[in-house]
Amino acid sequence: MNKSPSKYELELRLAPSVEPEWSEEFIIEARLLDVPGAEIGEALAEIDSHVRESGETARSAFGDPRAYAAGLAETSAAPSRSAVWSVLPAAAQTIGMMAALNALPDALVGAPFEITVGMLVSVTLLGLVFSLMVWRSTPMLRLILDRPVLAILLSGALLASVVAAMFIPGTVTSIWAWSVVGIGVTLLLAATVVGLSRDLKRTDDDPIRAPLASPEKHGWSWLSWANHLLIPVFTVVIAVVIVATI
Repeated sequence: MNKSPSKYELELRLAPSVEPEWSEEFIIEARLLDVPGAEIGEALAEIDSHVRESGETARSAFGDPRAYAAGLAETSAAPSRSAVWSVLPAAAQTIGMMAALNALPDALVGAPFEITVGMLVSVTLLGLVFSLMVWRSTPMLRLILDRPVLAILLSGALLASVVAAMFIPGTVTSIWAWSVVGIGVTLLLAATVVGLSRDLKRTDDDPIRAPLASPEKHGWSWLSWANHLLIPVFTVVIAVVIVATI
């Protein structure tokens, strides 16, 4: 199924003479390779000028868009951006949520919270997953784009592994349950505040723009809020259910 013209708004605005499918592939690959938006826009402007003047298609003149983007990335002087700060808030939110919700039932009945072998294994697995997301972020994004079904299946398998590990028997130690709830909530709130504040301070998000165009101010959308508030809201909902059933 072909995309509607509105789906190619960015591609047609930056390179109206270039077939938008080619531009889209080029942009996605360049982004995956951390090419800055200004350089992508400049390259598209040059490609558009050549296509318009020569009458050739972008594919015949410049070849495969992914290969062309890879060549652009090799000559780019921009340093690769670290994915750590993109992943860290979500990782901290997840660990905080797990700690708070697991300890809440014991806290409500005045029982000590048992730290089990299964919990430690689950946290270790989560740490490995988030480390992989940082270390191999580009291949993982490429997998999501190229093979979304496989990416979903792998994500489901990882989630199932983390949940299954929780049931591994063996108690390591017991501590006051409310302290675990407090640590979990603090970690969850701190990660949420850090994530929101970082986005609010951004003046731009490295937009793809035409040469000489000024960077646009970073705008907030419902997706931006959902990205940071989904886990806290889910935690509150589950906590209410736990309180209501105990």
